[in-house]
Amino acid sequence: MSTELKRIGEKARACPGLVFTTLYHHVTDIDNLRDSFKSLDGRKATGVDGITKAAYGANLEANLQELSDKLKRMGYRPQPKRRGYVPKPGSDKMRPLGISSFEDKIVEEAVKRVLEPIYETIFE
Repeated sequence: MSTELKRIGEKARACPGLVFTTLYHHVTDIDNLRDSFKSLDGRKATGVDGITKAAYGANLEANLQELSDKLKRMGYRPQPKRRGYVPKPGSDKMRPLGISSFEDKIVEEAVKRVLEPIYETIFE
């Protein structure tokens, strides 16, 4: 976790009622996106784009820079989820799954990394 995100967590603990109004630049930060990429499991199912962690990582810096730029100019649009089904335990019914594309997983993880230090103080 970056120093800035740690500082956000410390501030959230010190001032529980504080409203954070400018967090988006942390989501678009290239280091946060890189850390998010590294934390993802490469063995998970692919989304509709079919891109794996290895394929995305082959041109990582350019891909992350492009993703960051799209996020900054509000031009990023998530891909549709790939629908999959798994059996429900103890039943013959199937449970639907929505599987995100790899780039969507990076953005989801980046947002989680920014919001988690704030909300973990509330739900400890």
